[in-house]
Amino acid sequence: MTSQKNTNSKYKTMTQLFDSRKIYDDKILLPEDEAHHCLRVLRKQSGDTIRVVDGKGNYYKTLIETEDLHDCQLKTIDCREKIGYKNHYIHIAMPPPEEPQPGGMVCRKSSRNWCPGNQFYPY
Repeated sequence: MTSQKNTNSKYKTMTQLFDSRKIYDDKILLPEDEAHHCLRVLRKQSGDTIRVVDGKGNYYKTLIETEDLHDCQLKTIDCREKIGYKNHYIHIAMPPPEEPQPGGMVCRKSSRNWCPGNQFYPY
């Protein structure tokens, strides 16, 4: 019997995004925690392609140049600026917490990294 690749699989590959604030012209430096996840956990190597966001709406397709945890350098292949910006805002209201800061991490990460300009109202 011959094996056939199932093209209608319900399991799709997930796009992995890494976060970096150190972006210079055509070079990007990954922070140590992001580099550890990329190189050790996902076992990416030099020459592999990864995607990076900067928290300002910019999206970069990059190539891994060095595999050092403390100095992981990426070369920018493609850059899309201000991707995902809309002409509306998202407002989220949260109820009083039963435990200290149950949604604090969600609020901080969302407002800082992924949803610039959005407002969170914990009350």
